[in-house]
Order: sequence, then C-alpha cells, then structure tokens
Amino acid sequence: MNPITELAELMQKMHGENIETRVIAKRGPDHCPTITVEIALPTGDTFTAEGGNQKEAKQKAALEALKQLNTSAE
Repeated sequence: MNPITELAELMQKMHGENIETRVIAKRGPDHCPTITVEIALPTGDTFTAEGGNQKEAKQKAALEALKQLNTSAE
C-alpha cells in the first residue's frame, strides 16, 4: 500500500480526521526541482521531507510518520 494512503487511513481510523499535506518550498531549476512538503497529523505532529517531485516528498514524509507512530506504539 502507498504510505500516504496507509497514513491517511490510520489517522482516519484512530482520530476520525484526515492528514493535511502542503508544499512548503520549491528550490532549483524547473527541470530538476527539490520540493519540500509537510504532512500534519490530527495529533498536531508534523513531518517534513524533500524529493524530486511532490509525490516522492509526500511518500518520504508519510514513511517517516509511520515509522515514528510504529515506534511510539511499541
């Protein structure tokens, strides 16, 4: 499963709310940008990641959030 979808479904199940994602920065030339995104959870936690496109950056941030949630659940 896509980590963004997995995180969204988990937050919906746990908190009854959706995650929020937004692009907070775009650097570099148009043909080779670095995009920075932020994912905000209903808990108030935020996760930031960079990637070559918006999808890649969101997936990295979602994976980091899932890792932290799994660590805190143990």
